[in-house]
Amino acid sequence: MTAIQPGRRERKKQATRANLIESCCRLIEAQGVEGTTIEALCDAVDISKKTFYNYFDSKNELLLEICQSHLLAGIEGTIDAALAGGGSCSDQLDAIFASLFEGQASAAPFDLELIDYLVSNFASNRGASIGLLDEWNGHFARFFAAHEAELAPGHTPAFCGVMTAGMINAVLLNWINHPGEIDRDMIPAVCALIKRSMLKAGAL
Repeated sequence: MTAIQPGRRERKKQATRANLIESCCRLIEAQGVEGTTIEALCDAVDISKKTFYNYFDSKNELLLEICQSHLLAGIEGTIDAALAGGGSCSDQLDAIFASLFEGQASAAPFDLELIDYLVSNFASNRGASIGLLDEWNGHFARFFAAHEAELAPGHTPAFCGVMTAGMINAVLLNWINHPGEIDRDMIPAVCALIKRSMLKAGAL
């Protein structure tokens, strides 16, 4: 059965919504979350504030959608690529950490703006923030479930997923609190710690 295509009005609404999201990302990259106002966003998209509120109830709602789509899509894609690449759990963890942290000099500012926003507004966005955290943990649990035979005795994929996500988040939060002072040796050290903690001795 042929799928019903959206009409012209619906296509225009979808295009405007996508334009709002893309323009918001560009503004965040240029001037940070705090400097990204609804007024600036409306100017960039050439719409009125009234029109903006037809799509999002607030700047907060828009930012949370961007956090979910950008941060979660990034980690999901990284894990999928590692699993598709084959190899041991140890090899794939190396690939995940390399993908997440190599070349962050250019990518980190935007990512860290989003992470900083979630952390700073955790109390007011508690439900949404916990939902994002649960999905983040779930992606890593799925990764370890694919390597369950290599996990250390007594360790479940869910446990390994939560611990790994927590360690990665700790590195990211350190970047937020100490920008420009990142010890690059810490990244492979954290990866090695995860391997020693989560995997059987023969799987290292």
